[in-house]
Amino acid sequence: MIKYDDIISKAAGAARKVMKKSNKVVEITKLNLALGEIKSDIDIMFKQMGKKVYKAYENGTDIPEDIESICSEIKEKYKRIDDIQSKVAELKRIKICPECQKEASQEDTFCSKCGYEYETDDDSE
Repeated sequence: MIKYDDIISKAAGAARKVMKKSNKVVEITKLNLALGEIKSDIDIMFKQMGKKVYKAYENGTDIPEDIESICSEIKEKYKRIDDIQSKVAELKRIKICPECQKEASQEDTFCSKCGYEYETDDDSE
């Protein structure tokens, strides 16, 4: 005979699993949106930098010092991209190849695209 308490318990367990999974999907989506915004900011900064460099070139003058501050901002944006991509990889339970940016399983020891050998956390040596 079917016990209604068992059915309710199993349904509640399944609902909790679905909720956890959907929360991860929402978090990954938010992080990917943040990545898109940061990459857009970098593109704008590259355009600003390019215009300034080209104007300096046209005028035959030295490159302006404010290029350094734009480059510094871009460097910070790239750091934020790396941080967000690490969070996404952690949530997806994957790793990203530092050479070619291909996603890989946590268990992989080499990148299937470029052959990069991943560092291992093996303390048994």
